[in-house]
Amino acid sequence: MWTIAFQTGNYRGEVEKIIGEDIINIYVPTTPNPTSGFFIMLPKDDVIELDMSVDEAFKLIISTGVVTPN
Repeated sequence: MWTIAFQTGNYRGEVEKIIGEDIINIYVPTTPNPTSGFFIMLPKDDVIELDMSVDEAFKLIISTGVVTPN
């Protein structure tokens, strides 16, 4: 399963030391209201970066997938 999420930063701390990998902070918005959502930390190698603008991602999320990027 995959989802559109936003990288909010790089994590440096206890979790990174325990996991032993580069960790990034991710915010996963909910649809249709992207201001609610959840925060997760993931190993950087488990994330696939998209060539999609923030605007395109929000349109996709808010429209529940009806409006898709070109």
